[in-house]
Amino acid sequence: MGQDHEWVVAAAKRLERPLSAYVRRLLGQLGDRRAQDVVQEAFLRLCKQSHAEIEPHLAPWLFAVSRRLALDILRKENRMTALSETLELPTTRNGPSEAVEADDLSRAVLDRLADFPPNQQEAVRLKFLQQFSYREIAEVMEVSESHVGVLIHTAIKKLRQAFAEPLQITGVQS
Repeated sequence: MGQDHEWVVAAAKRLERPLSAYVRRLLGQLGDRRAQDVVQEAFLRLCKQSHAEIEPHLAPWLFAVSRRLALDILRKENRMTALSETLELPTTRNGPSEAVEADDLSRAVLDRLADFPPNQQEAVRLKFLQQFSYREIAEVMEVSESHVGVLIHTAIKKLRQAFAEPLQITGVQS
């Protein structure tokens, strides 16, 4: 029991923040409190699982459980919200100018990504934010690996096209 306890604690330290951010995005306006409840429930369910069975795919398992719990909440609320909340992209920042440039680029990507279908947004976030493999994304989203490939390929193609065109910002006059 002590070894399993240590395993769960280590998993919580490593994955609680990214799971919370992921669930907050899924839940949208339902708030941080609900996201904390979902993540806590996911870790409680982890406590009931076999360490040996779950360890090889721990992160995707936790993300999939959290996703199902969040979607259950949304269904109960009768509100399937878009996954268009802000995305914190990982960046390497060497100085102030690099930080500003990275923030500008992140904002531009997010502005364009916000117009994509929710499943494409989710696949892109899991791939590039969480660095999950297609197999892991398929497990989380409960779709086939080939469908994940199509979602990501389509999203990247749309992003390339979007960056070829100037960004249209509403409410700003030239």
